[in-house]
Amino acid sequence: MSPRLIFAAVLSAAVLTACGGEEHSDLREFVKESDKMPGGRIPPLPEVKPYEPFAYNAYDLTDPFKPRKIEPPKSAAKGGIQPDLNRQREALEAFPLENLAMVGTLQQKGQMFALVRAPDKGLYRVSSGNYRNRHQTQGNRSGQRRQLGRKRPGAAAARTGG
Repeated sequence: MSPRLIFAAVLSAAVLTACGGEEHSDLREFVKESDKMPGGRIPPLPEVKPYEPFAYNAYDLTDPFKPRKIEPPKSAAKGGIQPDLNRQREALEAFPLENLAMVGTLQQKGQMFALVRAPDKGLYRVSSGNYRNRHQTQGNRSGQRRQLGRKRPGAAAARTGG
């Protein structure tokens, strides 16, 4: 055997011996110390309440998922709330609702206005109480006129440009 081969074998054995020390000795020491400490207390499980069945007794009520006929209130048949047919027509009532487009809002002196573009390319400033299309009574089943918000006496749409 050559001296170089013997030296290489001895050197390999020394390197392997150096690496063969106890692996993770600090971790093993920590686990031993942790085992000596007193254990934590686990709270008891909560008491399980017995199941109480629910008796559904609303079978005779109207099913909210079935379509049904909507009838006007009985007060409308006796002359309840009626539209004012003698009032002055407003500008936006000349256009179908689907042709009106809200394009912005405006606030003047603390009052909010909506800016609505009509098919005639006009821009209208409207506020709460303005009527807004020509077929209002046809679309409302109770015969009442639809408005933009609540009704204000004498409110009319003001044209702001065109």
